[in-house]
Amino acid sequence: MASEPATVLQPEWLASLPIWLQHRDKVPHYSGLRAPRTRAGDLDTPEDRKRLVALPALRMADGFEPGYALGPVGEHVLCGVDFDKCFGHDGKVVAPLKMFCAVAREAGAMIEVSRSGHGLHVVWLSAPEHVPATFKRPGIECYTGRRFFARGTRIIEPGAPTPLDMRPAFAHLPEPEVRESTPRADRKALVPPGGRNNYLRERLEIFARAGLDGEQLKQALLDENQKLAEPLDDREIHSTLFKGIDKLRIEPVRAASEVFGPFEVTEPPQWVLKPTAVTLVKPAPVRFVIDGWVQESKVGLIASEGGTGKTTLLIQMGVHIVLGREWMGRGVRRGPFILLSRDDDQDDLDAALIEVCLTMMLSESETALVRRELYVQSLRSDPAFMLIQQVERGFKPSAFVPHLQREIGRIKPVCVAIDTVRQFTGIESTDEGGQIVFMSVCAMLASMGPAVIVAHHVGKQAAREKIVDMYSAIGSSALADNARFMWRLLKVDPTDEDVVLPFDMALSPDTDLLQLISTRGSLRVKRPADIWYTRREFVLEQVKGKVLKLSKDEVKDRRASRAFEEALERLVQCFMEIGVVGRDRARAYFKERGWPLSNDLFSQLKSDAEARCLLS
Repeated sequence: MASEPATVLQPEWLASLPIWLQHRDKVPHYSGLRAPRTRAGDLDTPEDRKRLVALPALRMADGFEPGYALGPVGEHVLCGVDFDKCFGHDGKVVAPLKMFCAVAREAGAMIEVSRSGHGLHVVWLSAPEHVPATFKRPGIECYTGRRFFARGTRIIEPGAPTPLDMRPAFAHLPEPEVRESTPRADRKALVPPGGRNNYLRERLEIFARAGLDGEQLKQALLDENQKLAEPLDDREIHSTLFKGIDKLRIEPVRAASEVFGPFEVTEPPQWVLKPTAVTLVKPAPVRFVIDGWVQESKVGLIASEGGTGKTTLLIQMGVHIVLGREWMGRGVRRGPFILLSRDDDQDDLDAALIEVCLTMMLSESETALVRRELYVQSLRSDPAFMLIQQVERGFKPSAFVPHLQREIGRIKPVCVAIDTVRQFTGIESTDEGGQIVFMSVCAMLASMGPAVIVAHHVGKQAAREKIVDMYSAIGSSALADNARFMWRLLKVDPTDEDVVLPFDMALSPDTDLLQLISTRGSLRVKRPADIWYTRREFVLEQVKGKVLKLSKDEVKDRRASRAFEEALERLVQCFMEIGVVGRDRARAYFKERGWPLSNDLFSQLKSDAEARCLLS
């Protein structure tokens, strides 16, 4: 059992605030020794803040570290600025940030060295009217809620528990880096098309802080826009540049929004609606590669955290399709299968394929069929094997696409898997234009006959909160909106107190439980039931037996039963260690370990616990 965390690394005023939690791998959890609950869902609500504790009361499970949550604390707000790589070779704070830290220190803020040893946290309590704007710049991040800081390694300044006004310190922060204007011919290399909006937003903030407002601010922005290689038009400026203008909290900027006003929208070209030719012949049924899950000639997406086993799942799926075997209890259309990966080396892919085939115990004829019709290939050796490329006016299909089309036409696969989006595009996850072109390339491949399945990762928030909707994947919604089927692969922890399995089964310690969820249907295809399967290295097995549909009362009863069984095991442990005891000594034993035990619960458990001890 982990001991209580020391408070010596934190000033007393911060340690006493009910803001503390525990974290592992940058994922926050509430206080607790066994299966601590992940901090997820609606943050900074009264329910969320009630679960946070003072540092002396924090109970940490093995492998966890302490952290503190920014956000509301009573009538005040705990704010923080995170500086990255802020020490020079002499071990002192670099010049651009030195003045901010000096003013913050004089004002009474707490300053600590971050866990990496290369950054600083500046933390203070603020009155609501003095809360700064949240922002994220290279090397500097300012947060006022919905985030936590890991406890630092060393205190430079302990700070004060009184509300502080840190606005004078922010005046010393370096402005967002903006290079001087260059001739239009050279502007293309400075501001690529994907960065125009962010560039103009930064210039807007700089001009507003310099005192420009109204018509002056409008004209300054229009002048900057004209310096771009591809200027935004009036409609783009109005709909994109000023989309989040109120979040800047700068009055002149809001005034500028009013000056720009609604731009005039040109009339659309003339067009006429025509009635659709409808016959009374029933349409052909939807054709599937995997019944209910993979539609022929459609593009789909599978998203999960890294290391969940997407590639292994796709390889196993490919072997089943080539052999015509049922996959996870679903019928398949037999045919060739292609998996292209820029995530793994060829040696790793070959090893995974061999392991999967060995677990399936293939016959000689089946092995020969897999050799002929299963194509698992790594393309990470050459950057030319991308599906899109950037050009002057956005993106276009790469020169590799025609070669891939030729091979698909030759092999005629029933399914093509692409692993992963980021590796085959090489663009930022928020670049909507690039993602739209990528999905168009996938649709072009699907139009040749095969289903196309694209592997992708989920965002940090979706991973922490176990979000399973169609927009849980990283980045723009362009991916999900242009996919005809969307899967979310979720690793399930059966010991989590919030998890109630829809079936009864026992898992060995080396076995993972996974849930494959189809997050969307379509006009003609209903969302299929979830697939539950276990994973032990390269052995993937569907969970057998009937899947139960539990009512809310049944879920509550199961959770209560689990809690009762857990309390019983703990009381047995108590009896085994210190003998059969009365309520007072048992409650003292439980209190030392942070476990609740009421008199009524002790009475219910005592006879069962004694019986188990005798059997032991």
